[in-house]
Amino acid sequence: MTPELTAPDGATLALRAPRRHLCLSLPEGFEPPAHPECQTRLSQAVADLLGVRSLTPVCREIARHVWMCAFLHGAGRPRRAATYENGCPGSVVYVPRSAEVAVIDWPRGLLYVSSPHPERLPALLTALNGTLFPHRRPATPFSELNFELSPLRLMGPADRRPAHAPWEALALKSLTWREPGEGASLARRLWPGDGFEEFDATGDPWPRRLVALGLTVLPAGARHAYVAELFQGTGFLRASLSPATLNALAALLALANARAS
Repeated sequence: MTPELTAPDGATLALRAPRRHLCLSLPEGFEPPAHPECQTRLSQAVADLLGVRSLTPVCREIARHVWMCAFLHGAGRPRRAATYENGCPGSVVYVPRSAEVAVIDWPRGLLYVSSPHPERLPALLTALNGTLFPHRRPATPFSELNFELSPLRLMGPADRRPAHAPWEALALKSLTWREPGEGASLARRLWPGDGFEEFDATGDPWPRRLVALGLTVLPAGARHAYVAELFQGTGFLRASLSPATLNALAALLALANARAS
């Protein structure tokens, strides 16, 4: 069962919900934020670089040598929602919660970062230098993964349902591609079953100008499958990060990472 993490103020974070992450190679010199002093330095660096006046850090070891660091704070502006109370319509104004998240998968050498505002990711990564990676200078860049999705077309049934692998089954659920022509729109195809089986039967190639590929992944020993969507030519992944999925996702990313070739 996916763990639920409780923040000091009673807020909770569930790791099961798919979230869009930027995937990077984990640099050397990682020091886990196991002590309150380390967490304080880290949260101060994140707040300064994100321009957030106050935030609540949540740092937990979610699996052996795998750390999640989430930084909770209010969204940029309040929102209004319609209500109905005591027989009358009304409204309530509230400040949504926002969170930047870093998951450090030390055993598999991966770093995942995410934010509701992708333009904040460079600032978040800068804050990790000198804190989680104390020997790195603030401006030292991180190495992003670069996904090349076409090799996944060559996976046969034995690769998708192996006897011994980090996953028990992979199924193709969606393909997104760009139509020909300047300023062309995106097209998307979905499968209720396994799209790999259709391509096996027809021998057709995948569409040119591929943008994204969606899979369901059943990790070895898991009770249900998880969604994973990889984006061509980038290091972006939409997936659930939890102890149940980390090993299978790492193996999948290794297959798709063009920079590892």
